[in-house]
Amino acid sequence: MSTLKLDNIQHPDAVSAALTFDSDGTMATATGFSNGGLKVKSSGGGTFSINPPSSASDRTLTLPDKAGEVVVGAGSVLQVVGANDILTATNTNSTSFTATTLAATITPTSASSKILVSATFSATQDGGSNIQSQVTIYRGATNLRGSGTCLFMYDHPGGNVGFSGTFMIYDSSATTDATTYTVYVKVADASSFFRAVAGTDTITLMEIAG
Repeated sequence: MSTLKLDNIQHPDAVSAALTFDSDGTMATATGFSNGGLKVKSSGGGTFSINPPSSASDRTLTLPDKAGEVVVGAGSVLQVVGANDILTATNTNSTSFTATTLAATITPTSASSKILVSATFSATQDGGSNIQSQVTIYRGATNLRGSGTCLFMYDHPGGNVGFSGTFMIYDSSATTDATTYTVYVKVADASSFFRAVAGTDTITLMEIAG
């Protein structure tokens, strides 16, 4: 076997080298792969190719400084988690927000990601008249709509009345730790009861690239 030893490869008409190598043999720079792309043989015997798109403009792709991270554009969906039929019957006449069992946990891949939270369920409101049921979503112990305010409201006309609600919110969790989102409910007056109906619920968490 013959060995060709050099530290750069350059076309005779070019002003700089297309390939340069460090003293340990690793490739330091690589330019000029204009049409054929870059093809690297993998340890498994196959090849991995990076091919440029058909473009009339110069483009730069900056890789993230993080092991295992995939390059995606802002707005791309990175992961989706959720659950169906996890809500147990919730009966409350509390005038302070009370946690239900409708919750899901997501571990963001990047602290710059956004989390789109959506939930739906059915319930009845019993007793009282012209009393509101209010629903919101908490991240951990934080109401995402601010203290005392809600995402969804039902104004009870009186008697025992059923209703359904679907609501969502776009959140900046600013973490890569496991994060739990939970649906909370309350009533405006303790003379009325909010009663969630089990088996009517869905919660979905979508991580969106920031």
